[in-house]
Amino acid sequence: PGLDDPAIDPRILAGPSLLRAAWKLPPYLLIVLYDILVASVSVARLILSGREPKPILVSYPLELTHPLAISMLASTISLTPGTVSADVSDDRTLLLIHALDAESDDEVINAIRTRYEARLKEMFQ
Repeated sequence: PGLDDPAIDPRILAGPSLLRAAWKLPPYLLIVLYDILVASVSVARLILSGREPKPILVSYPLELTHPLAISMLASTISLTPGTVSADVSDDRTLLLIHALDAESDDEVINAIRTRYEARLKEMFQ
């Protein structure tokens, strides 16, 4: 699909520039790849252990404002085994996240905020 494709939200491409600090993208991608590998092992161990997971739905308060940054965060969460981005609020202030195994909302929020959102904020805002 091209940029004129109606499936692409024009708000994603809006703004002065897509990335303010594009050089921070490769390290971010390496972190995501590492986390995917680690999470894959964690989910496999959980399944093989027979222990009951502690699933949780979290309303994650977004600090990001750029639509592409929010999309990248939601995609990162969904790519990581054990977590799924379920919805973004219409005003783009909350992200609904399902975590397969977590002790609390704060555990999920703090991990995502420090591991991913802070880095995306540096790139986009």
